[in-house]
Amino acid sequence: MAGLLTKRKKKDNIFVYKLIVFLMSTMVRVSDTAKKKLKAIAARKNLSLQKALDELISAEEQKLFWEQVNEEYRRLQEDKEAWAEELAERALWDCCLLDGLKDDPWSHQH
Repeated sequence: MAGLLTKRKKKDNIFVYKLIVFLMSTMVRVSDTAKKKLKAIAARKNLSLQKALDELISAEEQKLFWEQVNEEYRRLQEDKEAWAEELAERALWDCCLLDGLKDDPWSHQH
């Protein structure tokens, strides 16, 4: 957020300051097709164009994150020794999932 401070003189030499606040924004050119699609998505979800775009960007960020995670696991699996260590560590942690309970009370529908 940016602002502009202006000063106006009032009677008896008392000054009044007025802060005019500007919201920062950036203009991005998009194709007509992209604009129509964004409008359709926003209308379908009952969102403003800005909120719809924000959600789409967040979804893309999540998609890219999980693609990277999957790629790293694929690489790990290619290294047979490293993958065996990963599986061994998982097995160590699996033993504490139930903390000694004979039956998992959460595995059955209540």
